Parts: sequence; structure tokens; C-alpha cells
Amino acid sequence: MKTALLFLLAMALRLAAADAEGDVILKDPVEVQSPDQKWTAVVRRAPSDDAPWTKDQDHFVLTIFSAKDGPYGERVFRYSSGPRQVANLRWSPDAKFAVMTTVSSGGHNPYRFDTYVYAVADRSLRIMADVSTERQVGDSDFKFEGSDIAVMDMKGFEEPSKIVKVPLGEEVPKMKKAE
Repeated sequence: MKTALLFLLAMALRLAAADAEGDVILKDPVEVQSPDQKWTAVVRRAPSDDAPWTKDQDHFVLTIFSAKDGPYGERVFRYSSGPRQVANLRWSPDAKFAVMTTVSSGGHNPYRFDTYVYAVADRSLRIMADVSTERQVGDSDFKFEGSDIAVMDMKGFEEPSKIVKVPLGEEVPKMKKAE
């Protein structure tokens, strides 16, 4: 019991703070400009679209702006979902993809981090879990190798984690679109 409580406390502290690279986790709003300075991704906490009168901010809204007229030029994409909160948001080094990991706002499934990929080319949001149907993203933190390879910690049900390199340029068209 003591071990479980310590684990939960450690996870809460990790999710509420900035990591060693300075990425802000679960702050509101989160704004990240693409490496080429052409796009700005903004994530905000929000109430459910079905119950906007509630004070609960357990959903998120992702908005992508073109940055041709400053960081907040034309809005080119908007997506609302929940009940999840954003844990991490980063642009790929080639600025063609924004990858976002999320956590359950209710604390359910703390081992699973639903992950979304925004593709600049077709202005769509994809669900990364569909790359490998038997595995889910198992850590909110990730990194990039090269221009578009996302290095993710993937976990299966009752299986050890496995580091998977996801070449976004090849895999994103195969991923299911978020609705």
C-alpha cells in the first residue's frame, strides 16, 4: 500500500512540474511554436462541450495558428476532446508534425497516455495508438530522432514497455483520424 501511494505521489509531482528539458507539463495554456516559426500550437483546459456551464476544466482544446502574421495569425485547426489533459506537446524538428500526449483527467488508466499527432500537410489530427493495435503509449515523455522520428515508450496489457521509433512521415497517413 505504501509503495502504491509513493508511486502515485511521484507521478503527480512529475506531471505537475517541468521536465529536465524545460517542457511544461499540464500548465494552462500551453503554447509551442514550431521550429521553423510558421505554426503555433495552443492547448487550453476547457469544460465539456456537452456541459459548458460546469466549472470542471477536464477537457482540452487544441488550436493551431499559422504564424505568418505573428504567433497568432490565421486559425487553421481546432479540436476539442476529453476528459483528458495534455501532458506534453512538441513539434517535430522538421515542423511537419505536432505530437501531444494526454492523461486521464479523472486519474483512470494512469499507465496509458493517449497520444495525438497533428499533421501540417493535411491539417488533421491522428491517434498514435493505431500504429500498433496491441500497444498504447505508456509514458507522457518522448523525444525525436532525426527530422520526424518520434521515440515513444509503448506498453501492452501486462507486457513490459518497449521503446518504439515511429517515423511520422510514413505512419501518420495510416493512423486513424481523431473525430
